[in-house]
Amino acid sequence: MILLALVLRMAVAFAYGVHQNASESPTFGDTAEYWGIAANLANTGGMYAVLGDRVCQASRPPLYPIVLAAAINVAKADAVRVAVILQALMGTLTCWLVYRIAREKFGERAGRIAFILCAIYPFFIFYTGLFLTETLFCLLYVLLNWLMTKASGRSAPLWAAGCGVALGLCALTRSELLAFPLVALPIWILTGENRLRRLGHALIATLVMAAVVSPWAIRNSEVFHGKTVIGTTRLGHDLYEANNPQADGGIAAERIAWDKAGFVPNDADMSDEQYEFAKNRALRAEAIAWIKENPGRFLALVPQKIWRTWRPIPAFSEFQNWYFVAVSLASYVPVMLLAAAGAWLLRKRARKDLWPLLAPVIFVALAHCVFIGSLRYNLPAMPFVIILAAVSLDRIAAGYLARRARRRAI
Repeated sequence: MILLALVLRMAVAFAYGVHQNASESPTFGDTAEYWGIAANLANTGGMYAVLGDRVCQASRPPLYPIVLAAAINVAKADAVRVAVILQALMGTLTCWLVYRIAREKFGERAGRIAFILCAIYPFFIFYTGLFLTETLFCLLYVLLNWLMTKASGRSAPLWAAGCGVALGLCALTRSELLAFPLVALPIWILTGENRLRRLGHALIATLVMAAVVSPWAIRNSEVFHGKTVIGTTRLGHDLYEANNPQADGGIAAERIAWDKAGFVPNDADMSDEQYEFAKNRALRAEAIAWIKENPGRFLALVPQKIWRTWRPIPAFSEFQNWYFVAVSLASYVPVMLLAAAGAWLLRKRARKDLWPLLAPVIFVALAHCVFIGSLRYNLPAMPFVIILAAVSLDRIAAGYLARRARRRAI
């Protein structure tokens, strides 16, 4: 099974996915920025991106560029191949962790089914070749939630500390995970047997997370002359893209004249660091002001964001060919239907088995009720959806084997 997951990822990545990393790609333009930061880090030791005529010091969280920079340092001319192989290994490890979670909760057969579903799920395979955070983040997000299941048993404080490490690494990959303790950890606490004990473990995890994130925050404080940037200076951009007069729930960056907006600073005398910080703060303030002034419009965008995040087929025109649509429908729709059935089967064991799988899905869904929606953003939630689907298939398999055994006994 492990070989299946690895071979599928490497084959598709080298045959197709890696070619989507071109800097002129209208769909995955972020890949060039991640690779640029990694190259700068590998060649100069500086964590920065050159965007237009400005040098940006914290436009992206640091962990994924560090991973790519390691590939560049190790392989030089073959860095792209090494990075893709590394991501294929990450994806395979994610499948193994999904198997562990499903096996520990629902048995060996359910674990194997979950592994196979994860191994062949087309969207996981496709993103292996792209220099985006999805593959690394999915691995860390599944690891985090696996550690959370361990933090309920023996040596729980140590497992809770491990949760904190994983949570910190998640936040250094995707900054929205800084809000995870405010949403998913309360669900974890309230659905456990000993809530007071779980509260203590959640505090341990949060403190360790803060320790993991703090070097990046300290570095940013030095770069921005004492100003606080815990995540990235892209927060304002992302928040405003999702919440502005032209917003439709999806990608809107190309429709916004960012530097011509009256509330964005345009002082040529600003240093790059001053401009980066001021622009982030201005965009964030403008987005929050728009939400306050237009609460009805903000709420009306939520269903559109949900649809764009969870729709069954890609929205980008280059992926509207019949074969992309067919593959998407043939994989995504059955998994979602089976997952719904799995959630129904677990309804009487909600506290023990269902809520631990729903919490990470709920967090992803809520995050993209605020920020823009896109199909790629549901990927971190899909391992847990797949486990629920495996529960349904395991029940179907158990019923079939029981009927066959009865027929043989007659």
